[in-house]
Amino acid sequence: MKNFFTNWDNYLNFFEFLDFLHERRILTKDDILRLFEYPLRQIHKDRHLRKYALKEKHGYEGVKHLFDVLGYPEEDDSQG
Repeated sequence: MKNFFTNWDNYLNFFEFLDFLHERRILTKDDILRLFEYPLRQIHKDRHLRKYALKEKHGYEGVKHLFDVLGYPEEDDSQG
């Protein structure tokens, strides 16, 4: 299981990098949607993956920012 989280963290760090490129205006919102909408949507759609990515202690503020920029709705994960 530890290997999964190591790989998962590496994957999320890639999306943190995309947010960095977007903030620097190197990538546009349209670029991100065209190239990475599917994996980002899958992360957002899965309650457990989204909850892990958005948990403040994990430090993936860039992933949350990408969700906001792309217009993904905030989900209420307080229920289970």
